[in-house]
Amino acid sequence: MAPPFEEVYDQSEVTAIYITINPDSLAQMIALGDNEHEYPAQFIFQSNGLNDTVSAIGFRLRGNTSLNAAKKSFKVSFNTFNSGGQWQDLEKMNLLATVNDPSLLRSKLAHDLFRQFGLVAARTSYTRLYINNEYRGLYLNVEHVDEQMTATHVDQQGDGNLYKCTYPADLNYISSNPADYKFALWGYRHYELKTNDYLDDYSDLSIFIDALNNTSFSQEPCVIPALFNIEDYLKIAAIDVLLGNWDGYIFNKNNFYLYHHQLTQQINYLPYDLDNTWGIDWVGIDWSQRNIYNWSPSGESRPLYALIMSQPQYRDQFSAHIETLCNTLFHPDTLASQITYWQNLIAPHLIDDTYYAMDFGYTLGDFASAADDGCCQHVPYGILDYVEARRSSALAQLESYANYSFRVHSLNQRIDTNAVALFAIISGSPGSVQANYSWDGVSFMSGSMTDQDGDGIFTFVGPLFSNQSDKLYYRIIVNGSTVYPCAPKEHWITRSSTGIRINEVCVVNDALYSDAYGEFDDWVEIYNSSDNALVLQNCFLSDNSENWNRWQLPDTTIAAHGFLLFWADDDLEQGRSHTNFKLSAGESLFLYRMEEGLPRLMDRAQGFSPIADATWALTEDGGSVSYITGEFQTPGFSNTINTITQVEHPYLQAYPNPVKDRLTVSGCRNGILRDDTGRSVARNVSDGIHSVAHLAAGTYTLVDGANHVQLVIIE
Repeated sequence: MAPPFEEVYDQSEVTAIYITINPDSLAQMIALGDNEHEYPAQFIFQSNGLNDTVSAIGFRLRGNTSLNAAKKSFKVSFNTFNSGGQWQDLEKMNLLATVNDPSLLRSKLAHDLFRQFGLVAARTSYTRLYINNEYRGLYLNVEHVDEQMTATHVDQQGDGNLYKCTYPADLNYISSNPADYKFALWGYRHYELKTNDYLDDYSDLSIFIDALNNTSFSQEPCVIPALFNIEDYLKIAAIDVLLGNWDGYIFNKNNFYLYHHQLTQQINYLPYDLDNTWGIDWVGIDWSQRNIYNWSPSGESRPLYALIMSQPQYRDQFSAHIETLCNTLFHPDTLASQITYWQNLIAPHLIDDTYYAMDFGYTLGDFASAADDGCCQHVPYGILDYVEARRSSALAQLESYANYSFRVHSLNQRIDTNAVALFAIISGSPGSVQANYSWDGVSFMSGSMTDQDGDGIFTFVGPLFSNQSDKLYYRIIVNGSTVYPCAPKEHWITRSSTGIRINEVCVVNDALYSDAYGEFDDWVEIYNSSDNALVLQNCFLSDNSENWNRWQLPDTTIAAHGFLLFWADDDLEQGRSHTNFKLSAGESLFLYRMEEGLPRLMDRAQGFSPIADATWALTEDGGSVSYITGEFQTPGFSNTINTITQVEHPYLQAYPNPVKDRLTVSGCRNGILRDDTGRSVARNVSDGIHSVAHLAAGTYTLVDGANHVQLVIIE
């Protein structure tokens, strides 16, 4: 279900946005056509239901070719000068001038069409834009595609990889090296990773593109759905072709997003930048007549479009979507009332929009007749005229196709459970749905799956995991014959034996231990209980088992029986020892590792203390019993400190603190200096003067036996 429009995207009124910016900054921005530098400004939003002010935003131009337009498009950023800042759960806002379109409706109608057809698309609404009290005209407020948007529309998390794909993003295979998809022709990547850039890991995109291009024809229906949400894309492709969205993937290898859904592990295609639609043309093609089955440019490879044209079941489903749309949502009778509504709503705000006519000489008459008539060379059709022409030709081109009563979208096992708990997303009208599960991948047991809420989510809860197996194997059988997926899926049911443990956790760090920035944030201590040094490769920490790979640990080595400290402060900008989430007393903490291509639980902790500066800790390092610490917390070193050893050397001192160059130590026999991750940076520290000028600025702990003192090194 699409999220509601809410007050920011109110569909019943034209809101108002007031930007106050230094006049010199505004003049410089426009003169330079600067779409990168964000200038400080004030933001005021006014509507019948919401009046609010944000005193410090980032403000810049938006677009590429539109930078030369007289009526500029703009981007508002709420987190430029306030790290992590949001307004109404938004980090960004796009204010589009839509100068190509005399109706000002095409982008709005296109986004709404995707939403009406059950697909993910940005929310939109109209607003009056004032800059330094000058009315700059009527604008379309378009939701920004980012982690906030994907969390709202896709998976409630928004932590997956999000790629902005721009020309020439054709999805053709380059190599098996993920780094090769980071290519940049004009100073920016054409598969640009917009989230998780601290990892800069393109493996998921590389695997998908490899499969898309190199899977055999017979295996494509088995392989592709496990990696890509093909069911939704078939609907998207049908809409793109009908809209004449030539500036998207299929024709111009441009303007789309790919998002890796954390739960289904599928890549999802998200439409983007939909103004060149409904008959607008800049390349000399009548989009109302182009063959729906041969829509990509001749002589150029578009493997994703080629896939749906070559596989019979995908081609049939694409055809079915074309016919459904032409008879319902993409129909003059349906669209006429929508056009009338929006024209009546926005017309009064266009009268004094002096920028409306500046680029193509549009008149108010052009706006009034935009539903039925074209007005200029690049707008040969009115919107309804285009729809009638496109609908007529599409239905004439339509092939006969087989009807499919159901489609399986995904199948998964719940992660945080010790029993068989399968859920499948199935559209249409399946008859019987049977869960198949096995402990060895050979002998399968069955159980009926049911859709209790009528939402297309079929569930099955089975027996507890077998203690004779490391894995669960599972699949479903629909109507007694259709098996999904082609090969059974697998799920680890035993924990990893690496020996990496969650050893100590603090979720209310008021004054116990600060990071290198002097901040008292939540922290997590990891312990290696094995006798060997281990590399924390493909390891993940999360506060949500369904989002098991929320934060990837750095590929660093943890010594045998060593400790590492990580800050759960949702502040990635402070370095690789800082996570992208925070903790609270009521949560659980999960530590996962990828093994044989599957997430495998290494450890889990819960029952954290809400008391300030108390910690949850294992009584023995790597042990099985936990307790809540009182006086003696041990971030970065052993939990086995006791009060007797604590007072053997009660006079450990280090000064000055903070220190810049030379540190004086007293009461120390054989100390170890550790950084804020628990790593040893100096050993055999004893009484005397020690140089610390070579160490990076940050928080350190001097440990001597069971005693420790915290100090800060400054530059």
